[in-house]
Amino acid sequence: MDILALAASSGGTINSFFDQAALGLSWFFGSLSPAVVWAVLGIAVCAAFFVYYWWCLRPRPHSLEWVSMAEAAAEDRPMTLTLPCHPMTRRDVLPILLLTAVYAATAFFRLGSFTAPQSCQSFYQRETVAFELDREVTVGGFGWYCGIGTGDYSLELSADGEAWTALSVTDEVWENGAWREKLPGEDTADKSTRLAYYWAEPPAGGEGAVQSIRQEYNAVLKWQHITVEGGAPVQARYFRLTGDPETAHLPMDLGELVLYGGDGARLTVTARGADALFDEQDTVPEHSTYMDSAYFDEIYHPRTAYEHLRNIYPYEVSHPPLGKLIISLGILIFGMTPFGWRFMGTLFGVLMVPILYLFLKNLFGKTPVALCGTALFTFDFMHLVQTRLATIDTYGVFFILVSYYFMYRWLAVPAGTKLRRHILPLFLSGLFWGIGCASKWTVVYAGVGLAVLWLLGMIFKGREWLKLSAAVWDEENQVLELPDVPRLSVHVAGTVALSVVFFVIVPLMIYTASYFPYASARGNEGGFAGMAAQSAVWPAEKLPSYLAEAAESGSEDKIKAFFDAIPTDSDDPVDIMMHNQYFMLTYHQGVHTPHPYASYWYQWIVDGRPILYYRDLDYQSVNGTKALFASFNNPLVSWTGLAAFFAVLIRTIRKKSGAGLFIVIAILSQFVPWLPIGRILFAYHYFPTILFLCFAITYLMNDMFERRRKGYRLAVYGFTGCAAGLYALFYPALIGLYTPVWYNDYFLRWFPSWPL
Repeated sequence: MDILALAASSGGTINSFFDQAALGLSWFFGSLSPAVVWAVLGIAVCAAFFVYYWWCLRPRPHSLEWVSMAEAAAEDRPMTLTLPCHPMTRRDVLPILLLTAVYAATAFFRLGSFTAPQSCQSFYQRETVAFELDREVTVGGFGWYCGIGTGDYSLELSADGEAWTALSVTDEVWENGAWREKLPGEDTADKSTRLAYYWAEPPAGGEGAVQSIRQEYNAVLKWQHITVEGGAPVQARYFRLTGDPETAHLPMDLGELVLYGGDGARLTVTARGADALFDEQDTVPEHSTYMDSAYFDEIYHPRTAYEHLRNIYPYEVSHPPLGKLIISLGILIFGMTPFGWRFMGTLFGVLMVPILYLFLKNLFGKTPVALCGTALFTFDFMHLVQTRLATIDTYGVFFILVSYYFMYRWLAVPAGTKLRRHILPLFLSGLFWGIGCASKWTVVYAGVGLAVLWLLGMIFKGREWLKLSAAVWDEENQVLELPDVPRLSVHVAGTVALSVVFFVIVPLMIYTASYFPYASARGNEGGFAGMAAQSAVWPAEKLPSYLAEAAESGSEDKIKAFFDAIPTDSDDPVDIMMHNQYFMLTYHQGVHTPHPYASYWYQWIVDGRPILYYRDLDYQSVNGTKALFASFNNPLVSWTGLAAFFAVLIRTIRKKSGAGLFIVIAILSQFVPWLPIGRILFAYHYFPTILFLCFAITYLMNDMFERRRKGYRLAVYGFTGCAAGLYALFYPALIGLYTPVWYNDYFLRWFPSWPL
């Protein structure tokens, strides 16, 4: 009976699976737009590229090439990571400058406004600000720019300064063709709702009693606008604005206040008593877009960067501090404006282009190959979108690229050379990896790949070293020659010691120093030198007592007990850092709230689910245009890169290719750690992997150039040109340009899952 029940249950599961699959396929094919023809053509381009590649690898017909290829395959060659490091030449200058200039022009174009309210009305406690206009006006709506901080506002107005009317807000539900007030406890999950603003009777609770405007965490650095519903607009000259900030994250800033008349037109007024709220009216946009407001996680990271500049303990502490400190440099130069908080990320995105070119030229030695490989990443969609967004992912990818470049330069140092030639690239690899870890935790994944490459490099180099140091003997077993090669044991000991310093101690110092602004905001006045001294003595002075307290706590969770032993109000930078590590770990483990644009690794590898960052549909019904941008990959790069990974893996095994091994390890180190992750993930987590998938495609291009079969230039340049062409085709949907709706339907929305 149990077996039959199990079988029935399994059958039900199978039937349910097939039902869901059939439903999904029906939705997919039923929702296809005319743009799907471009997807078919894209797949055809990828397939043609690979068919040609495998044809290139075959022996030339009517030749004896198959003999030499068979002999090469049978040859027992040892694997090595001591790869050649091809130098740059004058011929490389123009391609670097050209690619960098093209990308910089497309990346900085319409990056963001150079203006935004800089002066704010700051509320550190519940406080009322009164102001008077130069004349009586008819008020029909309000606009405002949210600074940092969260809390509530009450807005009251009066025509004579004695009889006051308050702005009130009500939750409303759409029902039977009209809006009505939401009932207490009513379930509105399947209904349309809104916040409706009305004029209220004089507040019974006194000044500031009717709190109708809520400044949420997700509203900061954005322009807001409301229209008052129901009844005629009111006449007013006198205003009272009461701010009630949340004390956990002071201050609460209001950047600018805008008044609209009964006809919806913006009023030009002069106010007395609230100078900071009316002194930058020229920054008010006619129509708010991403150009003048924050979007996606810009509500967190630029805010944190700005808080660091103001010596405020940051609101967002779910990532290490250094990425936000880098963002603050742009704010320091250009002000707290959208261009200012996006500048550094875009600059780092531009800098990736020449560094990647240098890397590929060193690795493969061919200018056309380096040019085309760099172009693939330059014209990848995610590279553009992510570097224009003021988040910390760009810095992680940048420092991963640089740390792997210097690891390659260390591997390229020949066996048998003195230790001093190994020091600089090894140090720089560890240095930039440490900077990356202090910018975003995911850079730690890159450290696994670096460690594997380091270990294999030591093993392979040690084997080569032993061959170089072997003595030459004559027929009578007398030594004829003793090579002048440093002792391997000394080299290994020195390299291990240096690696501990460069990849452990130096990164820890960088990581700890990145928390000094947190300590300063807590009141630590020791300065950089003083906080560095505190950090240096922490293991001896404080760690033993924390461990002892955790051991004596009686708690079964010793790790939690250890962190509980550290004072939460401490201004010691290491105490703050340790608390933050525990918070970050528990925070990211708990990110499971469903998100409409969440995706997972099996969607990333096929470019299946972009994340939509911004959409403006206000003009769609007026003139048939819309603006949006989403983060996803150039499909030619994504699809070809996936296949190229397996091709490089096969070539690595068959040819014992050190370059292939380097690329395979780099890709796996960025991708495999995401497989078991249970938290909500997004397409941008694939960003570091796509960087090294471009290496894999470049590897295939290099093989084509080495084989020099008929049409090899057409295949390489043609594929690169197609990728660049798609970049141009999708460019409006990558930076938020207004396009006709038909353009998206006929050219951009290749699949129903693409929110374009």
